Amino acid sequence: MADDIATTLGETYPGARIECVQDHDAALAALSGLPQVEMAIVAMTPEEAQTSDLGRTLSDRQARIVLMGIEAEDHGEASGFAVLHRPFRTADLLAMLRIAGC
Repeated sequence: MADDIATTLGETYPGARIECVQDHDAALAALSGLPQVEMAIVAMTPEEAQTSDLGRTLSDRQARIVLMGIEAEDHGEASGFAVLHRPFRTADLLAMLRIAGC
C-alpha cells in the first residue's frame, strides 16, 4: 500500500521528494536528512502520533500528519488528525490531501 501511495503522490506532485520507508526507525533516519517535511502519511494510532519519537519529530517539524490504520480510522479525526480511510482509491487519497491542506 505504501508503494501505491508513493507512486500516486509522485505522479500528482512531480517536484516533491517522496520517501517511502517500512518502519518508524527508518522514518526517523530519513527525517534526519530532510531539510523540511510538508506531510507524512503514517500507520500510527492517534496516541502514537502524539507520544512517539516519530510523532513528536513530525510535529516539531510542523509536518501535516495523516494517519492510517484501524485505531486511526476509529479515533484519529476526533484527535485532530487527518485520516486516510481504507479501502481508498486514488481520488479518495487526493481528496483527503486537499482537505488536510496538502
